[in-house]
Amino acid sequence: MSYLMTKNEIRWHYNVLGHGPCLFFIHGWAGNMRVFSQQARHFSSDYKVVLVDLPGHGKTDWKPGTFDEVAIQIKEIADHIGVDKFSIVGSSMGGFVGLKIAELFPSSVEKIIMVGSLPKFFKTQQCPIGLTAQEMEKLRTQLETKYPAILDIFFRSLFTRQERESEKFKWIHQFRKEEKAPSQEALISFLDMLAHDDLMDFLKAVNAPILFLAGRKDYICSENSLKFIKNTIPQVQIAFMENCGHFPFLINSVEFNNVVEKFLLK
Repeated sequence: MSYLMTKNEIRWHYNVLGHGPCLFFIHGWAGNMRVFSQQARHFSSDYKVVLVDLPGHGKTDWKPGTFDEVAIQIKEIADHIGVDKFSIVGSSMGGFVGLKIAELFPSSVEKIIMVGSLPKFFKTQQCPIGLTAQEMEKLRTQLETKYPAILDIFFRSLFTRQERESEKFKWIHQFRKEEKAPSQEALISFLDMLAHDDLMDFLKAVNAPILFLAGRKDYICSENSLKFIKNTIPQVQIAFMENCGHFPFLINSVEFNNVVEKFLLK
């Protein structure tokens, strides 16, 4: 485990495992780098795997900022460890951060895997993907009044009933109980940014190959949302994992790792 004080004066927590082509794993809202532990073990045999805790999550300090600033600081970590080019696997909000890195540093990003992730998370008539304004506002209110209890309720909602009854979910739930809750201020700030930031136009112009990979039963990154993106931007690839919700890499790591590996090797 390592730390880097960035130019923005945030002490970032990151971890580097293995050798080879560089592969960043970026967790989502209310997560931390440990959600990708199964992927880190698998991919570090052939890749230089870099795991990060986003600001206010895990062991990284919190300081208000923008997605641009988050992307710039992750690039600082890449520069610090001597990496010029890398691919990105991003879960949910982490995928959005990955797209932002590609927007700001297009020559550095080789491929992006968006896992349960979208180029915008707020639904509009023109672009009906993500959550409604009412759903996002409800979550924000709950964060203000029911933190941290709301995090467990929200987390459970991201899994299907079948997943919640599995042995793997019991392991995940125990793992979460051992974790420090993310900063309440950070969660609200990121949620506010997700309610406004939009990378659909950039997605239409991006040169890096992109795979949108989602659980078939993910209600945030829904099947209809990904089909809308594919119809709007034919060059992106989409794939689904059956009987999975928002975190297919946690529930079915073997299939997930195989899908990601095939995409990286194309």
